[in-house]
Amino acid sequence: MFDSGIINKLVILGLVLGVAGIYIYGPKDNSRNQTWVEPSKDPWFIENIASEAKPVLVKFGADWCPPCRTMDQTLDSVAATLDPKVKVIRVNVDEQPDIAAHYRVSSIPRTFLFYQGNVLANQLGALNSDELIAWVDKSLSKIDLSKMQ
Repeated sequence: MFDSGIINKLVILGLVLGVAGIYIYGPKDNSRNQTWVEPSKDPWFIENIASEAKPVLVKFGADWCPPCRTMDQTLDSVAATLDPKVKVIRVNVDEQPDIAAHYRVSSIPRTFLFYQGNVLANQLGALNSDELIAWVDKSLSKIDLSKMQ
């Protein structure tokens, strides 16, 4: 019913694709990350995010990313509105790849809202001013901010 030559070729193709998939998506050599530190123990993370009394908005991006630059302009335009509520930090994924990898930032811009070192909410993509303020307000409604120092 089926030509055995075609079946053999399909089996070989499947094996090749399987090996390629393992090579591409399989375990990586993590020797370059030997000094990787869990964010909860990372001095930069502790100083800038975990020890902050108010929530921290962290925008992950890169200089070469046009939507990230748009998001930076949005953050600049709403800085006065956000300042009493949250601290804003921008993380360049090229300069701090370990923290980006820990939070599985594979697409940018990606924005996280942290409270007491924990992720409260995250958003993928650039937002305009109204969308960003609404997202922050909605995310902050999940916590009791009256206990902030």
